[in-house]
Amino acid sequence: MTAHWIDEDFKLHACTMGCWLHEGGSTAEDLRDDFLINLFKDCKFDLKKVNIVACVTDTTGNMSKFGRLLEEMGVSHIFCADHVLQLTAKKAYLDSWFNATPNEDPLNDAEMLDLGEVQDLYRMKKARRLVEHFSKSNQQIKKLKDQQKNMDTYDGKQPVGVVVDVVTRWWSTYSMCARLIHLQPALATMAVDNKLAASIMLNETDWKIIIQVHQLLKPFKDAQLLLEGDQYVTLSLLPFAVKAIRVALPLEMGKHRPESKI
Repeated sequence: MTAHWIDEDFKLHACTMGCWLHEGGSTAEDLRDDFLINLFKDCKFDLKKVNIVACVTDTTGNMSKFGRLLEEMGVSHIFCADHVLQLTAKKAYLDSWFNATPNEDPLNDAEMLDLGEVQDLYRMKKARRLVEHFSKSNQQIKKLKDQQKNMDTYDGKQPVGVVVDVVTRWWSTYSMCARLIHLQPALATMAVDNKLAASIMLNETDWKIIIQVHQLLKPFKDAQLLLEGDQYVTLSLLPFAVKAIRVALPLEMGKHRPESKI
């Protein structure tokens, strides 16, 4: 639990009030009661003396009801905008495909053509399979870094490995794509030199999808980073962040580009 406020000189302050283990049920009522115990008993808050403008939580169902219960007590509830953006970005993927077991047999080209838009999701699955090929082997990572050292493309740049995409880690899909794009010349050379199995190498269409996903997710990542700041007020930046995302999304990502209005 943290508290954030502005003093009379408009200086922003933040305070970590505590971290408590919640035991028992996770219903909205349970969370509210535990919250109130921590807030009013342990932290010695007094609603009559302290002006609590709002309480901010994530967007799970029990937190939504939890927020309504708080509002009945006169405390406004706000969903975390950063979390909403994260959930919005995740809508680009179908979990049953995107998180499929990487060792499953790949679909052939004929099957891929029958899938329509779902084939783009499978391209990302292929990218994850390639990443896991390196992430699970120190020897393969060494080969990848050695390849970078021997190429003029990476002259003056520190050799790097892959970035693993973890569904609970914000921006990890963006970071995985960004790193793969950086490593593309090295990966291509390794494939030509038979240092990388053709079965896990990405083709031209795969790379096109990776570049598009990277381009699509970048404005979300930039907005989330902006809203994570703790040295300035973030809520007032939310309309700007949403507008920036709408403007940044490329035309080819959708037929209906938003108007300039927020």
